[in-house]
Amino acid sequence: MRTYYPFTHWLLTVLLSPLISTTLYCIIYQSPFRLTTFFELYPAIIIFIFIFSIPTFLCYLVLFFLLKKYPLPILVAKLCLNATAIIGILITWFYVDLFSGYHQLAGIIISTLLIGFLLKLEKSPANSSHTED
Repeated sequence: MRTYYPFTHWLLTVLLSPLISTTLYCIIYQSPFRLTTFFELYPAIIIFIFIFSIPTFLCYLVLFFLLKKYPLPILVAKLCLNATAIIGILITWFYVDLFSGYHQLAGIIISTLLIGFLLKLEKSPANSSHTED
């Protein structure tokens, strides 16, 4: 398993989920004017998401290293990691409850699933003969 996978998954989710959420908002409410406000607030949104995602990321990281120690098929490992991320997102969402619409929650979950399944969890066999990540 690639050691940088959890970090890449976390950072890409933090960076892309606001974009997906805002896109969903614009599609649902047909309001393209929200985009200008979004780009002004994007740095603050990233900091907010980063801070509130740390507890979930720590749980995700522990599970990742357990899965690395006790290997499972890649699909099962990805399902376990994505389920952990989504459960953490839901717990944080309902605990903080600062958002107004569920398009934001949907955007975060969609980006988590997309990134989680698109990133490679394991090295290709041709490159894995020498060293471990």
